[in-house]
Amino acid sequence: MIGLLDTLEWHYLERIRGNLDFHARLTLYKSRLDEFLFGNDRWGYLKSRIGQRSKQFLYRAYKLCSRSLPQTFGTVQDINSFGAANYAPRFFSGKVTIFRSAVRSFLEGNDELLGWRELAQTLEVHDVPGSHHDITREPHVRVLAAKMPRPSPKSLGIFGCSQLNVSSGDGPALSPQSV
Repeated sequence: MIGLLDTLEWHYLERIRGNLDFHARLTLYKSRLDEFLFGNDRWGYLKSRIGQRSKQFLYRAYKLCSRSLPQTFGTVQDINSFGAANYAPRFFSGKVTIFRSAVRSFLEGNDELLGWRELAQTLEVHDVPGSHHDITREPHVRVLAAKMPRPSPKSLGIFGCSQLNVSSGDGPALSPQSV
């Protein structure tokens, strides 16, 4: 199973943000200003925004120079963002299941398939209550888990799980075939 947890295709997201109309941009900038002026951690927010912008600049500079990002650059999240921005997805000839958060932001566009429409042969979408940040937290994670398909015994066999032998005596709990 290929499953995406409320994942927007990166290039689709960039197109949305690049094509915001005046009103949408104004709404975005107002929310950022409100966060800075009235948020609990104003300076932390400002530091985070400056850090994001400087890293975006560095990503673009490395990309323009056709250089890879140094191993010591930033956090795991920074490196994942760089990788996502530089990845060119290819068509997948199978089924992709999208677990989409029910609470959406205008910054995520209105594509119910989150930008994956042209990239998979079959797309299946399951809505999960909550926002992007909530679907893996209680109580929404229970809904997410209920919507996920259960693996068949046959599919578990590829991991050796169907060959586990439980010992009833002094012998090993796992057989050599299960490793």
